[in-house]
Amino acid sequence: MSTVYLMLQYHGMTLQASQNISYFLNFTSGVHFCSKTWLQSLKNVLELPK
Repeated sequence: MSTVYLMLQYHGMTLQASQNISYFLNFTSGVHFCSKTWLQSLKNVLELPK
């Protein structure tokens, strides 16, 4: 009984960890994309003829 419980708990922990990792990756890629587009727009503004 206890081994099954431990296995279920371990499975839940790994599931939670993988969810956290995927969320973190999505967050970092989103931040990277936002900063990239922001830098691009900033560059476009700076390159406008005065």
